[in-house]
Amino acid sequence: MYTIDASVWVNAADVREVGHAESRQMLNAIRAQALPIFVPTLLLAEVAAAIIRTRGDEALARALVADIRRLPNVTFVPLTIAQAQQAANLAIPQRLAALMQCMPLPPFEHIRR
Repeated sequence: MYTIDASVWVNAADVREVGHAESRQMLNAIRAQALPIFVPTLLLAEVAAAIIRTRGDEALARALVADIRRLPNVTFVPLTIAQAQQAANLAIPQRLAALMQCMPLPPFEHIRR
């Protein structure tokens, strides 16, 4: 089971980024093996925002979000307000995407595809 940060998805989609080939290769391997991936629902907004910010390409942002949503091995986990606040509290002083540190595996009744 994997949790993959938005930065990896963005890196894999942007050929200009250092590490692009490695990110794409890793995501393709996970997809090929149908390994389960759990991500917060906020991932879609993070990916879209990063593409718009770095590329200014609305079509690419929409396409990448749609591609992620279609992956059969990706499970979206809704965040509670407490988890979102905890992520914000961690991200501000660290200047990083702290979301994954706040996302415990939830009970399965809260998971949506």
